[in-house]
Amino acid sequence: MSLIFVNRSWSRNIFHALRSPNRAFWWVVSGAFGFLGAVIYVPVLQQIFRFAPLHPADLAICIAAGTVSFLVIELLKLKRSNT
Repeated sequence: MSLIFVNRSWSRNIFHALRSPNRAFWWVVSGAFGFLGAVIYVPVLQQIFRFAPLHPADLAICIAAGTVSFLVIELLKLKRSNT
């Protein structure tokens, strides 16, 4: 999800991109988080998709990886805009 946020615009940073109204974007983000949460934590959906629930350590790794990729891309955009 962090890659969706950071890739909204390659010419503006995340703060400017989030200020521009885009209702469809927020619907997609809400739907993606809702569906992902249901698939990971609802037992019937877990069995259909053959997923296991995330443990706190697994969730922390996912959040850290998303945060690092977000920061790297934002820094690349910043470097690109300064050259």
